[in-house]
Amino acid sequence: MTENHSVAVGLVGILRRHLRAARGPGVLLALLVFVCTTLVAALPGAIESRGAAELRYQVSDLGPTQRFLTTRVFAPLPRVSVSVPGFSPDVAAVWGGWDAALENVRDQAPEPLRQTLGRPVYTAVTTAFPLPRDAAVSANLQLSFAADPRLTDFARLVAGVWPAADHQAPASLSPVDVALSTETAKALGWKIGTVRRTVMRDGRVHPMILTGLFEAAAGSTDHWLLNGNIVHPSIVETPNTQIRTGVAYVHPASWPLAEAFTSKEQTQIYLRFDVSRIRSSDVPALRAQIDTFTAAAHPLTGLPGADPLRLSTRSGQTLRAVEASTAVARALLLVIAVGPCGAAVAVLLLASRLLVDRRRRALGLLSTRGWSTLRSRVALAAEGLLLSVPATLLAVATVLLIAPPDHRVDLVLPVAAGLLLVPSLLAAAATPSNSPGARADYAPRRSRRRRWVAEVVLLGAAVASVALLFAAGASPAAGGVDPLIVGAPLLLCLASAVAVTRVYPWPLRGLLRSFRRRRGVVNFLGSARAVREPASGVAPVFALVVGVGTAVLSSILLSTLSQGVNSAARSDVGADLRVAAARLSPAALARVRALPVVVAAATSMTVDPVQIAVSGTEQAMSVYLVDAGELRSVQAGVTGAASIPDSVVTPGPANQVVISADLAAQLAQLPARALAVGDHALTVADVSASAAGLGRSSTWILADRSMLSDFTDSAYEPDTLLLELTPDADPASAATAVDGAIQGEGAVIAPQQVSATLLAAPAIGGVQAMVLITLISVAALGALAVTLLSVGSAPARRRLLGVLGILGLPPGAGRRLVGWELIPMALAALLGGGAVGVGLSRMVLSAIDLRPFTGGPAGPSLAVDPVVMIMLVGGYVVVVALATVLGAAIAEKAAAAVVVRFGET
Repeated sequence: MTENHSVAVGLVGILRRHLRAARGPGVLLALLVFVCTTLVAALPGAIESRGAAELRYQVSDLGPTQRFLTTRVFAPLPRVSVSVPGFSPDVAAVWGGWDAALENVRDQAPEPLRQTLGRPVYTAVTTAFPLPRDAAVSANLQLSFAADPRLTDFARLVAGVWPAADHQAPASLSPVDVALSTETAKALGWKIGTVRRTVMRDGRVHPMILTGLFEAAAGSTDHWLLNGNIVHPSIVETPNTQIRTGVAYVHPASWPLAEAFTSKEQTQIYLRFDVSRIRSSDVPALRAQIDTFTAAAHPLTGLPGADPLRLSTRSGQTLRAVEASTAVARALLLVIAVGPCGAAVAVLLLASRLLVDRRRRALGLLSTRGWSTLRSRVALAAEGLLLSVPATLLAVATVLLIAPPDHRVDLVLPVAAGLLLVPSLLAAAATPSNSPGARADYAPRRSRRRRWVAEVVLLGAAVASVALLFAAGASPAAGGVDPLIVGAPLLLCLASAVAVTRVYPWPLRGLLRSFRRRRGVVNFLGSARAVREPASGVAPVFALVVGVGTAVLSSILLSTLSQGVNSAARSDVGADLRVAAARLSPAALARVRALPVVVAAATSMTVDPVQIAVSGTEQAMSVYLVDAGELRSVQAGVTGAASIPDSVVTPGPANQVVISADLAAQLAQLPARALAVGDHALTVADVSASAAGLGRSSTWILADRSMLSDFTDSAYEPDTLLLELTPDADPASAATAVDGAIQGEGAVIAPQQVSATLLAAPAIGGVQAMVLITLISVAALGALAVTLLSVGSAPARRRLLGVLGILGLPPGAGRRLVGWELIPMALAALLGGGAVGVGLSRMVLSAIDLRPFTGGPAGPSLAVDPVVMIMLVGGYVVVVALATVLGAAIAEKAAAAVVVRFGET
């Protein structure tokens, strides 16, 4: 017990002395632990926040008619009295059962879908009935009744009062109170307090009185987009007159009376879809739930005789897109994060070696007094733990402080790494092979054999992982991580670092033989030291290889994404410019064609739906009627453009058409592969995967406009105009000129607009931000690695320079020796890192489908922007060069102050 106590006291004393002496390396290690632990702990949160932002961005891009869960009921509403909070008894008698049944439908949704769905909102509307003509309005007038028990949530009364409840039977013919929007009242020429009469379906005349005017309430835009014909009147122009139709609200309790006016009614129902509280990791489950929920028929509990509800939404398709884009973003972020994480471990290893070197004399003295190697390792590990604990706790506090309140932070792995990595590195560095005076280029035969075996295994694992990733691709599930995404880049970087350390001494041996025959000692001595005591080992080379490789990968990735987005944007537009409209007049077309910047123009008319007989079974699909010759000319070189053969440009009696790949796949599965429209058979001239700029339907037919009468009785009225501009035309100026020429008949869309929208997506922004952070991190870590190398070799260099100074070594030799230690390694790492960067780029493009990012019918091909490449790689080289110069300056200053003591080892 006394011996154990003395050992413990001795260990505490040694740790106290160690922490006081040579504090620089210890402070550096603690700082590195803090930074690395913070980054590793914050990375999952950063990926999650980008995924959540991408989810909100894409879902909010949908209009309410596509985003919300909607349906329409065309049968009369069953009336069951159920008490509902906020409903008066007479309103609950009419709407209570209906409201409770819809709430029950929402409550049946599983989590997390239930928390995304808002309260059911419904508006009942009757069919229109005629109003007597008004002398002040030269139009035929019609009116529909509507009721909504929660109308005041979406409408603001601006004049008069809301309608009062009317429980009288229709036979009483007492006036029905109604409220109109201000715009509708103006269109109908109806003023507050005025009585209008209408003919009921039983032939009797019934009076109505306008009691109030309303406008849309603040924040109710989505509601009125779904019920736009209520707040805005419908105005239809006919050859003989104008028909104006308005919708008037009655008191919710008066709905049974309103139903007596017409024979038909419909109820618009929607559930708001809000993903503001959804995590990106919940997207797969949410997408599956919304697909199941909308596919099911939901019974209306408590309403006897009511048909089940089926809800529809396009949010499920958007969630699939979000799932794909966030999976790609996660894979790219992990590949990019391998660089700084690996470089950080390498720098930690260098800093640990430096700290052990500073402790080596003390440990050597302790070993002469009976300390074993195990005790030395325990002492160093304990010192590392004392350095790591405060840094790790501070990192945890920082991450918890910056993390969003509702974000769950997983700290197990970062904390374990932060606490154990430095103690392990310090303990491992305290080996006999690292004793003072040991040669770096010599190791026992058994150690050399083990190293060769380890390196061969590493190279084999790297080749196998990269080959597997190329062959099978990545499978980055939305909620998980494909190990190959992390393992293959890391193994590739390690293998490259090993290859560089093995290869770069060979040219140095050739230089050494050359300098041996020349005059001058510095170059000979520098090359000899570079061969005999390689600056390094694998750790610093790995840090530099990873840094250069990350810079090359970042350059290629940014260029590829930019080019892919631009190509996909042009494919989406279909030409240099596109004009989309409901109808383009011949005069507008003539004005556009006359513009100096327009080289060619192609029109298209979409007929949708058209009943096409597919092997005898009719299907509704889209037909694009085009001027085939013009379209082929305008879309030359556009990715995703429909291929148009000559037989379609000059159609004959065979009715040649181009069909979509999906339609062709349907035909291939049928025994009789025949297409027809009415009595006219269609001949498939070609199959195309997409029709850039014409539409987004999956099953379509493209035909020349000369076949117009086969598909529709209407005249040819194009809704799309694709334009080819002169090579020197400015897209923005050209778009302005075209917009002026069409005079408001349509919208002008340029590829630059689409590109800006794609690049504004949070997923792409997250990758770009990660690239910037990674470049800064690896540059700083590379510079730190070079500096640590210079500082670590300073004691041996000082002794050498002291001896050589006595022998007459000229001033400035220290800087040249530092250059010989670092520059060959840096040049070799530059070449190896460049190869790693190119390999990682090809691996990323082969294994990860970037189409969810860029869009377009095909993934982007590898692109290299020389300017970006020179800026990124050149910047990294400059940072490392400056660190080399700084290290040399430090070495020169230290050497001048050294005092050589003969006999010192």
